[in-house]
This record gives sequence, C-alpha cells and structure tokens, in this order.
Amino acid sequence: MELGDAELRMIVTALTELMRRDATVDWRYRESVRAALPVKIKRLMHKHHCPPDKRQRAVDLVIERAELWTDEMLAA
Repeated sequence: MELGDAELRMIVTALTELMRRDATVDWRYRESVRAALPVKIKRLMHKHHCPPDKRQRAVDLVIERAELWTDEMLAA
C-alpha cells in the first residue's frame, strides 16, 4: 500500500506536533520520555495506515531527526 502525498503531509504534520510537544530539551536523558516517543510514533503511523514493515524504520528516522533537531536547538 502506497501512501499518497496528502496522507504523508498529514503524518509529517502530526509527527512535528508530537515532537515539539514531547521532545523537550532533556528528552534524550529522561528514560520515561525516550521510551514513550517510539510508542507514540508507532501509534501515529498505525493510525495513518503506514505499512507495518515500514514503521520501525520510520520510528528510527524520526528519533534520529529529533536528536539532530535537539542538538541544533541547544547550539543556538
């Protein structure tokens, strides 16, 4: 199943909101927050019918990007 552009846009918007809300500056060091983020991301992917075999890669990519985003925020 391929996701269309509109669906991908909705997923990206929802992920951005999720990360801005939940990825505080110290999220990488707080185990409870770090453990909750992948679960929330997977739920969001499931909600938007992302294929199950693509979800883990999506979670890994979102966490990687969030780490970069946090580093940039701290450097600014």
